Amino acid sequence: MTSQQYVGLFVSLFAIWLFFVAAQAIGVGVALDSQGHSIAPYIIAGLEALAAVALWCFPMFVADKLMKGTNCETRAPVSAIEVATVACIVLGPKNRFERSRVEAPSVSQEGSR
Repeated sequence: MTSQQYVGLFVSLFAIWLFFVAAQAIGVGVALDSQGHSIAPYIIAGLEALAAVALWCFPMFVADKLMKGTNCETRAPVSAIEVATVACIVLGPKNRFERSRVEAPSVSQEGSR
């Protein structure tokens, strides 16, 4: 794989993450609808989803713009297995931390008399 292909891969992964952020913003909009009408989260979610689709469809265009001075034929000395290993090392602790978060216990109304 070339360095531009690696950047294109990471742009695609960023597009997936951005799509999930857009879905989360829709959830915020639904929660705010119960409090009152607000269209801002839906607009933000739409813009994020549009950006995610654009990045998903054209990752190599973005990679080319980010790495203007590189040659497409230059091979990176890193194998795909090593990149996957690094990705697992980076994402593993993050996922472990998110799963192990403990919410603070809520104070009951009966105990505050």
